[in-house]
Amino acid sequence: MPKKRFLRQVCCRANAYDLRLIARQRNPPTPWLILSEEAPGAARLRADAVLMAAHWDYELSIKHRILGAGSLRSDDGLTPTGSLLLVRADSHDAAMALIRADPATAAGLRGSITIRYWNAAILDRREVG
Repeated sequence: MPKKRFLRQVCCRANAYDLRLIARQRNPPTPWLILSEEAPGAARLRADAVLMAAHWDYELSIKHRILGAGSLRSDDGLTPTGSLLLVRADSHDAAMALIRADPATAAGLRGSITIRYWNAAILDRREVG
């Protein structure tokens, strides 16, 4: 795949400085989708303001790697059922390390975690593939 196309695919929203940094790397980070389901007792953990503040602080600390993030909800839009995180990481293991380092994961908020390489085609209404 041509380097320019790869850069658009991985970082179409990155600023020019980020693109130059990634272009200089031999193996630039690739996009990974992290999908997690709520663990039993997750509602109690979500009600813990200190834990959720620590979770938010953690996500802000890695925002340079995050392409998208948010909770998944039931069809009524109210009940959390899991989360979706789209990150740039060097490998599957690196993506897993990012989610495991989250205080919410360490506290037991997440049940099953699925990680998949994401081959972007459209991002933010733009073709990137």
